[in-house]
Amino acid sequence: MNAQERVNILLVDDQQAKLLSHEAILAGIGENLLKATSASQAFECLLKNEIALVLIDVCMPDLDGFELAAMIREHPRFETTAIIFVSAIMMTYPDQLRGYQLGGVDYVPVPVVPELLRAKVKVFVDLYRKTRQLERFNAELEKRVAERTSELQRFNEQLELRIKERTHERESALAQLFEALSPAKRIAHLRRELAGKIVFTTSFGLEDQAILHLIAERGSDIEIVTLDTGRLFPETYALWAQTERRYGLRIRAVYPRQDDLEALIERQGIDGFYESRAARTACCHVRKIEPLDRALGGARGWIAGLRAEQSAHRRDMALVTAERGLIKLNPIFDWTREKLRDFVVANNIPVNPLHAKGFASIGCAPCTRPIAPGEPERAGRWWWEDEEKKECGLHVNRV
Repeated sequence: MNAQERVNILLVDDQQAKLLSHEAILAGIGENLLKATSASQAFECLLKNEIALVLIDVCMPDLDGFELAAMIREHPRFETTAIIFVSAIMMTYPDQLRGYQLGGVDYVPVPVVPELLRAKVKVFVDLYRKTRQLERFNAELEKRVAERTSELQRFNEQLELRIKERTHERESALAQLFEALSPAKRIAHLRRELAGKIVFTTSFGLEDQAILHLIAERGSDIEIVTLDTGRLFPETYALWAQTERRYGLRIRAVYPRQDDLEALIERQGIDGFYESRAARTACCHVRKIEPLDRALGGARGWIAGLRAEQSAHRRDMALVTAERGLIKLNPIFDWTREKLRDFVVANNIPVNPLHAKGFASIGCAPCTRPIAPGEPERAGRWWWEDEEKKECGLHVNRV
């Protein structure tokens, strides 16, 4: 065994003769033997060296072996250092128990049997070596895991960037294709080219009624869904029924989860959404966003009634996007309100009577008011909040 592979064993005894005896017995095991005749020397040696094992004489005049062991154990660095007690007197069971409670791992009586002492020391030296090997292995493993994690993080960042680039490319290509088509042909093309379920979500506004008319008139295989928040205007529910009668179809309703709704109202009250933006968005999440996630479950495509003219925020959206893992089409995105109104009138499409009373955008009753001349279309939604962004969170870019 070379010098670098040897471990340090500390022999502590106030009698030099005993130290020499222990040294002679252990000389053949090939380890480094360090000696101390007092507690202060022992601590100095411990602090300067990496010690695998300490042999302590129990009966020392100034500080006995038990007291020294207790001091060693109190130091954080030596909490796991193996300690073997050596005693020339017959130790009673309570003494042995005390030694183990103070951190001792074994006990050797005097006169020392050389073979027994060597065997016991070898056991703990081997355990020390294996523990250090395991620690080095764990350190190396942690290093490799950290390196691999860093590599995976870089890869994921590159992958996300590539996905965004490909998504943008795909959106651009689809936009160029759809721009040249009418809204009806846009819907038909999406249905023809996209396999699987396509969902159209309606809130029965002018835009949604126009799109529903295009879907129903052509009998497109598109599921029509509405989110019933429980706070809609009576006029909206009446229009819902009228629309089903007019087109002979059933509009599937998705409702807030009862437990979530009860918890929301218990937390903020029936109209707590007026208190802060956070309270309002929490209400929108329970009544609209979570239900939308369920409404779109299993779908490949999503049709919505957004128009660029509705608000500055929606102007930054697009005719077709990749959102929530779906292809999202806003078939009348580039229509003006005047063009939309003309289409609705020309096709005798049922509309909400609230539009005639100044309600341009209609949502939940407590959160919607008529707009004044010159105001943006969505100014009547959550009017008590900042005008910058009037959205509930349904239409955001969640790839």
